Parts: sequence; structure tokens; C-alpha cells
Amino acid sequence: MDRLVDLLIRGLIRLALMLPYPTRIRLFGAITQHVIGPIAGYTSRSRANLAMINPDWSRFKRERIAAEVSHNTGRVLIENYAPADLAKRARTFPIVGPGAQALIEAHQGGRRIIAVSAHFGNYEAARAALSCQGVTFGGVYRPMRNRYFNDHYVDTIRSVAGPVYPSTPAGMTGFVKQLLKGVPMMLLND
Repeated sequence: MDRLVDLLIRGLIRLALMLPYPTRIRLFGAITQHVIGPIAGYTSRSRANLAMINPDWSRFKRERIAAEVSHNTGRVLIENYAPADLAKRARTFPIVGPGAQALIEAHQGGRRIIAVSAHFGNYEAARAALSCQGVTFGGVYRPMRNRYFNDHYVDTIRSVAGPVYPSTPAGMTGFVKQLLKGVPMMLLND
């Protein structure tokens, strides 16, 4: 079954990559929101999590946000599968915020950096934007349950910007080795 799911997703990705960027992003978001998310359980998992953290929200509000999460998941996925397009856009992303200057200075000074964030928007966009500024971050990922999909997904996130390591004991050893070599590393803690 995993092989079949992987082939289906690969086919959808290949078809979507033939479309112009804005169309591809909207379409893959919609497909994930209305087809992939419900079938894969993304939408129901989002609803359940929202009910736990915001029990006072109306069912309608939780449904709307869960649908938006699935839509965003699709947008992010297809955006990351076109790393050249992402890099082109990332060149225009401003690097701003209270820690931006400190991060650049730490990198220029050769200090070790661990950036901690969360999955919001396109989580790879920050790595891509920083890479365009000469600060290439490695990262950690949670391996996908579908090993066939995982293989090409990992290749995709590596191509966005820098080395990535699975959240396994061996992967964390690789993460630490890179950090000790001075490679900036990023964790998404959610």
C-alpha cells in the first residue's frame, strides 16, 4: 500500500510541477485540503488537536482551521519540491526580527548556532532565505512512515538548503557533528 500511495503522490507532484508557480501552489493546496488531508488523516488529527488546546472554540472554527492546515501542508509540500523556484523567491525574503542581526553576526564570527522555531508557513523558507544570505542551516526531520515517500522527501528538503538528519539516535549524532564543525543547525520544536 505504501508503494501505491508513494506512486500516486509522485504522480501528482510531477503533474503539479508542470504548472505555473501560482497555479501549482493553489491547486496542490486544494488537493491536499479536499482529498489527501482527509484520506491521510491530517485534517482529523488537526481537528482533534484543536479540540484539546481550544475546547471553547466552535466546531465550525476548528473545522475551518483544520482545513486551512491541510491546505497549507499541500502548498508547502509542492513549494519544497521546486527548490529552484523556492530559492528564487527566498532571495526576496527579508531577514528581520529581534535575533536577525545577532544570528548574522554569530555566523560571521564563526560561533555555533542552533535556531529553534516551529512549523508555520513554509518551514523550509527560512532555511532557503538564510542560505541565499550565505548562512546555510542544517536541520532535523522526523522520518515519514511511508519509507518510499520518505526517500524522495528527504532528498527534496536537502536540496532546499543544507544537510538534514533524521530524529533518530544516529541522526542526532550527525546533527551534533555538524554543529561541532560550525554548521548552523535548525530545530522545529512542535
